[in-house]
Amino acid sequence: MGAPHENDQAADASTRNHHRLEGGTIESKPLRELLALKALQDKQSITSLQIEAERIPEVFIIGEVLLGQRFTNARFGLSCDWHFHWDGPWILLEGDPCGQTQTATAVDGNRAIWNHPLSAHFAVRSPLGWPKFVLNIQQIDEHGRAHPAGYGFCDIPMTAGISQVIVRCWRPTGSLRDEMTSFFMGTTAKLGNNDIVCSKTAWKSRCRLVTVPAGQVQINFNVVLRNFAQNP
Repeated sequence: MGAPHENDQAADASTRNHHRLEGGTIESKPLRELLALKALQDKQSITSLQIEAERIPEVFIIGEVLLGQRFTNARFGLSCDWHFHWDGPWILLEGDPCGQTQTATAVDGNRAIWNHPLSAHFAVRSPLGWPKFVLNIQQIDEHGRAHPAGYGFCDIPMTAGISQVIVRCWRPTGSLRDEMTSFFMGTTAKLGNNDIVCSKTAWKSRCRLVTVPAGQVQINFNVVLRNFAQNP
């Protein structure tokens, strides 16, 4: 008599479990639909972001720091520290923001050939803050010591194509005593803060500088503009 009763209880438990599974299946179906819908929305948002990113204006700057000339005492060696200076609306995507050329001895005591390559890729949110190219020239004396030979900067060309730019450099000069010390000891005056060369915030202090011409640096730029026609 006990065995049929136990079988009935087992059958009832099996039926309840089956209903639970069916109920779980019915309840999980909307969840799977929601997950599939969310995945589709994420894919569409990623696609829209990619399309938007492809429409952002871009600037490719390719070129070389070709040579430096007319710097005094350049026969022992001349090098150039450089960096790009830009404002907030610009974002560097690829390339080197700064660098240094090799130390080259001047040919005929006049021209130091560098042929140093440049490459930078920017994303542009506004034409304001167009990059500048800042230079700091260092010269080597007969004792192997490095001294500032000149400072300068130029604006990166805003038109596409190849451009040749000549940067006329300058260096700060001190009092008569400082210049006599520079002549006999080989030391030269230098800037305490290089931001004064091209930064707008530091230009208020630049009017108090006393400078003398130093030399010239020749730079070749090849500028490529992308997506500028779609963003007039």
